[in-house]
Amino acid sequence: MIVTITGCENGEVNTPTICLSFDDNYVNEWVELLPLLDEYDAKVTFFVCRLGEYSDREKDSLRKLIDHGHEIGAHGEMHVSVNQYIKSHGIFSYLRNEIQSNVDQIKQYGVTPRFFALPYGEHNKMVNLLLWFKFEGIRDVIPTSSYENALIDSSINKWISRFWVGSLELDNGNFNTIPWKNIVKNVTDNETRFLVHLHKVGDGDAYELSEERFRLLLQWGKDNGFKFSRFGDVF
Repeated sequence: MIVTITGCENGEVNTPTICLSFDDNYVNEWVELLPLLDEYDAKVTFFVCRLGEYSDREKDSLRKLIDHGHEIGAHGEMHVSVNQYIKSHGIFSYLRNEIQSNVDQIKQYGVTPRFFALPYGEHNKMVNLLLWFKFEGIRDVIPTSSYENALIDSSINKWISRFWVGSLELDNGNFNTIPWKNIVKNVTDNETRFLVHLHKVGDGDAYELSEERFRLLLQWGKDNGFKFSRFGDVF
């Protein structure tokens, strides 16, 4: 009973959309991006982890992200390998210390996370099933090779009002390999959405995207008439 879907829901129907998200615990760096996000009228989703280790400054930064209208999703409190952890500690410990602890920490900010991003894009069949029923949607990771022909939405599935969505992980190492023109055509022709996620704005290759390239991404979306939306706006 799983079907592939296209288009958007919750009032954003027929609007070519970019669902931009950020992963991990770089809240102090993310809050510095607020003026740039405001400049492009971009609302995004931040999938956060390790909230129990936050400093007072990081707590304030997360509150600022929320106050600016951005969405907070769950990303696992410890951000560990699901299979390695379960092998050593068991599935119930994983669910308690990785999943429920993360949700509880986020709730302290007055937010109940609706979506979960898989740490490392790693799968465990039993955990996947439990996550499917606990959250409204799960964000997976799609390798860059899957975007060679701009196969946007190829991995978006819906079942009993739950979503499993694939997102392109973008950094300095793959930015120039993405078929941007093909993606524009696919998104606009099919009135659908492009899912892409970052970790940190910086000059390194792994898990970082330079500020110049991040601005290029935002400008690319604006020039092509895309709307930057949170997951909760379109799923």
